Amino acid sequence: NFDANTLVIDGSDNKIGIGTDAPTYTLDVIGDIGISGAIYGLSDERLKKNEKPITGALDIISKLNPVTYKFRSEEYFNFNLPEQQQYGLLAQELQEVLPELVSSKIGPDGKEYLTVNYDGLIAVLIQAVRELRE
Repeated sequence: NFDANTLVIDGSDNKIGIGTDAPTYTLDVIGDIGISGAIYGLSDERLKKNEKPITGALDIISKLNPVTYKFRSEEYFNFNLPEQQQYGLLAQELQEVLPELVSSKIGPDGKEYLTVNYDGLIAVLIQAVRELRE
C-alpha cells in the first residue's frame, strides 16, 4: 500500500489488485488502463467445443438500449471513475438479453456491482451486420 494507491499481490489466489486491496479478477484495476500495444484474447478453435452459429442477432441487438452517461465519480470517488461522458449499456438491462456477458465484482466499498464483457458483443454485432446484408 503506497499512500492512497494500492498494489496487492495475492499469492494464495494468484490475483493482483491495482487500486484495490481485494482483487476479484486475476488482474483487477480500479481506474483507467492505458496500453501502447494490443490486447489479445485466447480464441484458438482447438480450445473450443460446442460451437454454434449466432442466430437472430438483429433481434438481440434491437433489445439492447445503448446510452450515454456520466459516472457518479464524486459520490463513488474510491472507484476512480472517469469524469467524461461515456457510451455503453446498463448491465442490468444487458443481463435480461445476454446474461452470459454480465458478471459481478466486489467494489472498493465491499458491495457487489455488475460488470459487462463488451468484447463478447463483437460477435453479435458482426452477425447482425451479416443479417442486414442477407
